[in-house]
Amino acid sequence: MATITITVTVAGGKFLLDGVSQATYSATPGNTYKFDQADASNGAGGGHPLRLATAADAAGSTEYTTGVTTNGSPGSAGAYTQIVVTATTVQALHYYCSNHTGMGGLFNVGGTGTVQYQEREGFAVQNKSTDPTPYAQALLDNPYAGSWTTLAVMNSSTGGVSGSGTTTATVAAGGYPANDRAETWNGSSWTEVNELNTARGNAGATGTGSTASVLFGGRTAPGALSALNESWNGSNWTEVGDLNTASRQMAYFGTQTAAIKADGIPYPTNSVESWNGSAWTETSENNTARQSLAGSTGSPSSNGIIFAGYTTTYVANAETWNGSSWTETGDLNTARGELGGAGSSSTNAIGYAGETSPGAMTQTESWDGSSWSEVNEVNTARYQVGYSGSSNASALLFGGLTPSATNATEQWAFSGLPPSTPAVGYSDAIVGDMYYNTMSGVFKSINAGGAPIGSWSSGGTMNTARAAMNSFGASKDSAIVGNGFPGPTGNVVEQYNGTTWTEIAEYNTSRAGSPFGGGTVAAGIVAGGQPMPPATGVVANTESWNGSAWSEVNDLPNARTYNFGTGTSTAALSVGNYGPGPQPGSPGTEVASWDGTNWTEVAETNDKRRAGQGQGSAGSPYTDFIASGGEIPPGYVGCETWNGTSWTEVANNNQSRYGGFGSGASSTSAIIYGGGAPGPGGGPRNAETEVWDGTSWTEIGDMATARANIGGSNSGSGGNALAAGGETTTAYTGISEEWSAADFQIKTVTTS
Repeated sequence: MATITITVTVAGGKFLLDGVSQATYSATPGNTYKFDQADASNGAGGGHPLRLATAADAAGSTEYTTGVTTNGSPGSAGAYTQIVVTATTVQALHYYCSNHTGMGGLFNVGGTGTVQYQEREGFAVQNKSTDPTPYAQALLDNPYAGSWTTLAVMNSSTGGVSGSGTTTATVAAGGYPANDRAETWNGSSWTEVNELNTARGNAGATGTGSTASVLFGGRTAPGALSALNESWNGSNWTEVGDLNTASRQMAYFGTQTAAIKADGIPYPTNSVESWNGSAWTETSENNTARQSLAGSTGSPSSNGIIFAGYTTTYVANAETWNGSSWTETGDLNTARGELGGAGSSSTNAIGYAGETSPGAMTQTESWDGSSWSEVNEVNTARYQVGYSGSSNASALLFGGLTPSATNATEQWAFSGLPPSTPAVGYSDAIVGDMYYNTMSGVFKSINAGGAPIGSWSSGGTMNTARAAMNSFGASKDSAIVGNGFPGPTGNVVEQYNGTTWTEIAEYNTSRAGSPFGGGTVAAGIVAGGQPMPPATGVVANTESWNGSAWSEVNDLPNARTYNFGTGTSTAALSVGNYGPGPQPGSPGTEVASWDGTNWTEVAETNDKRRAGQGQGSAGSPYTDFIASGGEIPPGYVGCETWNGTSWTEVANNNQSRYGGFGSGASSTSAIIYGGGAPGPGGGPRNAETEVWDGTSWTEIGDMATARANIGGSNSGSGGNALAAGGETTTAYTGISEEWSAADFQIKTVTTS
């Protein structure tokens, strides 16, 4: 392969690559890339050695050296940094100055012979042995190969219908040649809603869901064009600012308040208008005038793509928009018009159905930012279709002409299993390395043991060091922590916003000793605990949080402390206890459910627990919860799941622990961290983190500070958690740490 030389200069405190300041550079495996630093500007100000890392300015990472060589001093003849790029080179690299910050940019790796997958935080790890479905085959160089599924039909058959939204929340209106009907889609069925003010078909539509849309242009009768714009709020249509030029069968993308409309009839025109929520403004024209084209519906108004259409014949060309200008890019494989489209940006789109000679089409093509790939076809050939969607992995198709009007609805999503022998053009290389999440439409990297890739990072420090406190929250940047030991008064409460801790309204009843807590920073509940020393005993008191104040509500059925659980201000589960009676009391099995008004005793746990960890769905704690660890002599490792009626013992933790913490989305997806080990006084503290996939626990990255009796956010996902305060072997701490699954980490897999 080739050696490509990139000329590096320095100006204005920034690296210029081939004359472009902080340019984003894309590399292809097999090539060698030489950053030539001979220019004198590289030696100014103490010198600017160009280096590579996995983070900007190498923050939080070390210099990347695999395949990298350097030579000479920047600013002198023969000075360079060089990298040999292979299929195993880290995909997302940064170039930076090792002496100065803020100079560099991105050096991305990809291209033919690789499949690029992205990881998103917060999704459950799939079990490879029992759930092979997510390991679906992927088209080479296209991670979004999928298929169309026929769903519930619309209430009315029509072509020329317009729609906007997602695969689970869409509003559709109008139709060929002109009608005023409107329907909303909830992911499973269509419902008729209030009609348009003006009947029309072949209009444009942008929006983010079934309650936020604008519908513009179209035809009010054969040959009659409209500039009218109507806004939908979920109940009614309201006339708002009209287009500058009446038009129909145009491309569009954006939201209810920020959108782009391009081309359309009257033809020929390459008119482009921008919508700001109140008015349309003419902006830069695109390169090819055409009608009956489509756009990436889910893209922002500053970054989208339009494609296909009709001039004097059907065309295949595509153009991308960067917020100020249009650039011609790769053509579709098959020219067409009156098609559907979806996408999330100029590098992510799908085009489907449409019309060409001799008629209605089923062909679907996916855009990955550099080329279009033919993928699985729609089930019903049609044109003048309605469409919506958020990416090339998530799209909806409805209505259209076959040439007869149809009410058929289809959804595009990933599907399929890796064959024992991959089909032509497909790869099963992802098995064991990735899984596909059908809800998000993305692949996720996993470690060899099946655990998500992630890490702990430093968070804010509480105003008061404390342990054994009440805490709850939905994420690493949204949590509430109530007093605890040693505590100044027993009722001091703090709130975390992702950066800082702030003292807020105090409890009505002083308490410590890990009382139960559940909810969010806007609506939560705390129950049980114990008075601050020298008082003894345990309490049953319950208080509800409304975002600004605490209110006393009905008590627990039994006084208890060191109880744990999950839930909201109106639906919660309190598990285990320490008490009743004077301290120290004894571990118990009591479980109580909260319905927003009263606590009710339900089936007890199999093992006696106090200071355990629990993870579950905050929205349905009655039916989906896992309890782990706690005081279960002799091991503190036992786990059991709750199905709303009974407890079932499941696989043990790897680490003995009590007084740790946990977060998770369900009984099949959870994370636990910290705690103590068996022994007098709790014994040593630990920093270990474990993830649960519904079958087993896997150890992953440790916290920086080992601790027990910690608090945090208990109702978020397993990919987004907070560990706050606690006690080490020597002291109370106010330190908090944030856990994140690796967000948008890119992994390259060879497809040969």
